[in-house]
Amino acid sequence: MVQRHFYDPQRMYCPNVVAGTEFGDEVIKRCEQVNKNHLLVDKSKIIREMSEERYGVDKGDTPRALLKAQREREREAEREAEREQEREQEREKEREKEREQEREKEREKEREKEREQEREEAREAEREREESEWVELQESMMAAETLEDLEMEDVLREERERSEDEQRREAEQAAQLLAQVHHQRAAAEATALADIAEGAAAAAAAESITARDQAQIASIRASAAEEAQEREDQQAVLTSSAEAREASDTAAAAVTRAAGRSGEANDALRALLRLRLANPTNAVVAQAITRARASTRATAVSVATARGAAVAASRSAAVAETAAEETPRRSGRAKRKVEKLSDRNVWDALYPSKKKQ
Repeated sequence: MVQRHFYDPQRMYCPNVVAGTEFGDEVIKRCEQVNKNHLLVDKSKIIREMSEERYGVDKGDTPRALLKAQREREREAEREAEREQEREQEREKEREKEREQEREKEREKEREKEREQEREEAREAEREREESEWVELQESMMAAETLEDLEMEDVLREERERSEDEQRREAEQAAQLLAQVHHQRAAAEATALADIAEGAAAAAAAESITARDQAQIASIRASAAEEAQEREDQQAVLTSSAEAREASDTAAAAVTRAAGRSGEANDALRALLRLRLANPTNAVVAQAITRARASTRATAVSVATARGAAVAASRSAAVAETAAEETPRRSGRAKRKVEKLSDRNVWDALYPSKKKQ
């Protein structure tokens, strides 16, 4: 228990002041931190500071007031907890009421769906009844028709069938005409493609002939260059070499043109094969494909022949160019030999006693 004379100024330095307080010896230790002689320290001030640190109250509050305030706060906290619990119960009741209202709304929606389904079933039954009545009325009306009406209906049906037959025949005639036009167009296109392939084959053959002729020319000029080399006629060698190279270039150009013609023939054959896919029964297309295949084979032979001739022409040109390169070297060796012989003759004439053996 706190002593009655806790704040007595005459006793505020006495150790017994704190003997019964809740802080106990902590006050003495705090006082000794201020002054080793705790009897010289105001202990009531220390107690107020410690109360403020622990409870956050004014310095003037006594431990009894602090304890009372603490208990009051605890009771207030308990009452607040009870009130909060009551409020939570009220909120739970409200939430339960809202959930019950939602469930009631869902049940009402289900009942409304059932009523709507019943109304729909009633409307469906009404429609079926009306349709049944309409069918019965139609049957009764058909039963009441006269023989004249039936005959008229037969006439109309025959007229309609006749009209349908005429339309069918017209459609068949139009289809036949269209097929005939398509057949003729395919035949004309196939003939044109076959002509293109044959023309390409003829052009390739002509280029092959040109290549062979140029190869012969190159061979002849190469032989002429070798003969001129033997005669050491450098100008003739150069002329023959240039003519052989020109013939070789012409043969190579002919090979290129022949290969282009071969590509044209192959393109025409591929176009004909595509045309046959669209017209499998067209005999003209089949004949055109046969012609185009023969043309492509002939074109391939012409291209191969032209390439062989071009290779031969290139070899002849190489021989002529080699002769043109070797002629100056031979001429130089012959000239040096003549000069050497001339020098020896002069030496022998000047010094007959020293004639070289």
